[in-house]
Amino acid sequence: MSKTNFNVEEKLNRPVIALRGLWIYPYSVVHFDAGRKKSIDAIESALKKDSILVAFTQKDIRTEDPKSEDLYEMGTVVIVKQILKMNNGITRVLAEGICRCRAKKIYDDGKFLTADVEEFYYDEVGEEVDSELATLRNMVEVAFEEYTAKKRHLDVDTEISVQNSSNMDKFTNNVASYIMRLSDDEHYENFKIFDMRERLEKLYEILQNSIELSFLEESLSRKVSSRLNKNQREYYLREQLNVIKEELGEGEDISSELDEYANTIMSFGFDENIEEMLFKEIRKLSEIPSGSPEGNVIRSYLDKIVALPWKKSKKEKLDVAYTRKILDKDHFGLKDVKDRIIESIALRKISNNQKGSIICLVGPPGVGKTSIAKSIAKSLNREFVSMRLGGLHDESEIRGHRRTYVGAMPGKILTLLEQCKVNNPVMLLDEIDKVSNDFRGDPSSALLEVLDPEQNNKFTDNYINIPFDLSKVMFITTANTTSTIPSPLLDRMEIIPVSSYTYDEKEKLLSII
Repeated sequence: MSKTNFNVEEKLNRPVIALRGLWIYPYSVVHFDAGRKKSIDAIESALKKDSILVAFTQKDIRTEDPKSEDLYEMGTVVIVKQILKMNNGITRVLAEGICRCRAKKIYDDGKFLTADVEEFYYDEVGEEVDSELATLRNMVEVAFEEYTAKKRHLDVDTEISVQNSSNMDKFTNNVASYIMRLSDDEHYENFKIFDMRERLEKLYEILQNSIELSFLEESLSRKVSSRLNKNQREYYLREQLNVIKEELGEGEDISSELDEYANTIMSFGFDENIEEMLFKEIRKLSEIPSGSPEGNVIRSYLDKIVALPWKKSKKEKLDVAYTRKILDKDHFGLKDVKDRIIESIALRKISNNQKGSIICLVGPPGVGKTSIAKSIAKSLNREFVSMRLGGLHDESEIRGHRRTYVGAMPGKILTLLEQCKVNNPVMLLDEIDKVSNDFRGDPSSALLEVLDPEQNNKFTDNYINIPFDLSKVMFITTANTTSTIPSPLLDRMEIIPVSSYTYDEKEKLLSII
């Protein structure tokens, strides 16, 4: 197989997650649930480093503890974008495929699998598309359009984004990722093909076979439907009714669960219209058969509602002397920085204003900006959570996804509040100067709503769709420079420069060591 358009990099000890019946193609963004301890440990290990892991699919979905020989050799390097820990021990993962990879050696240390891999990165600059390749791509596009029209599982925007793929590697991977009912072996064969001409020919063959199969299924369905007489229809409907009644017969546990939802929601003291909207969801859940996909979506939504700290706060300690003591203990020197922080906290105490200004610590990497933020949280007796904004370009990572999307999840702001279990932590927004925007939205406008004291008392996450009061959260931001921070955000922040240690301070630190 030709790899002339691919740059190969060897990586050691990548965390491995074994997937059952799922293949993640490069460039695709997918949700999946991880329940096995090894999988969850691998994900958490990746998040502690660079959020990168490799995904290999199992040959047999029934294998509970897969080893090297139980996994396909080809897989995908993925980056974990977001995780959501469910009440049932499942971790829901949002991940994006980066490139294909081949396992050279897989290790099992008992905690989770790791692998030495070859990673294949496509060289878009060196891509050459001749007339034959262009014709093949056009044939695949036409077949893909006919296929999606038959299946009716893709919207127009998705079709357009596939057709507008910037290079052959992205186009072929996007098309393959949307083809349904491929076996694991067929996916594996696709993953082994690096030559673009061969890939396009294979995709065209698969699409044509799928289209012919759809015609055959429609024909058979019409014939079977026409042969069903009145008695058969009645029998079929009665059998369905019996199954529904059996499902509803398992109602004792469900009733207890619904009562718990209702009691918890009433304890939050929501406005009447919000409370009625949530009770409507509870009633809907009571009418849906147990285990149905729609029921699981509603249950996940209600779980998220009751898990959020709507009324729970941690008692704050506004003591300027104690704050000074903690800052001096944790950080040597930095007198000007400490004075500015003490001044800001003193103003909060005097004015008795929870909102205050947003502190923005500006300085080069490695000067202790994150450590200072942790010390501030410690001195105020608040929980500390942090969110990295470097490279953030999707507004939904802050505001969440709408529930109409498959696998939707809340944004990181509410996810962090759920994790710390209080509504008044110190929240560090790291690298605010590196936020970017693209066709998926402008994260800076979402951040403006989060940081603006006049707006954040009614912050509305797209997933929750209920205003949440962020005014009790103490936001601290960090940046390497203010030149790339949007002006509306910059206007709402108090800039505190954090410079590197002076020569005298370095000498003092060395003498202490």
